[in-house]
Amino acid sequence: MISLLVFTILQINNAVSNAEESQTYIIHMDRFHKPKSFETHEAWHRSTLTSLMSSSSLEDQENEMLLYSYNHVMHGFSARLTASQLSELEKSPAHIATYPESFGKLFTTHSSKFLGLR
Repeated sequence: MISLLVFTILQINNAVSNAEESQTYIIHMDRFHKPKSFETHEAWHRSTLTSLMSSSSLEDQENEMLLYSYNHVMHGFSARLTASQLSELEKSPAHIATYPESFGKLFTTHSSKFLGLR
């Protein structure tokens, strides 16, 4: 009985570790490739992400994938993607660039003093 339990736990652990890990990316898209059938860029971005999914709970996954839709300085979106989803997205003619999530370095710890605040 215990060996069956250990075997089951090991199988679950292997299944979880074999699943692709999602990472956060900013995807820069060419706004001129947006089909006219989409009213907004966000609708286009959501549709693009939906096309990358392969399971039954598409709406829940889509809502978890899209983090933000950019429409002013650049056109694109930030999303949590697996390596295979990213690879598929980069094949799109609308794809311009991919920027992996990164964190900036703090240059000052004295911002209030720097800004003349007390």
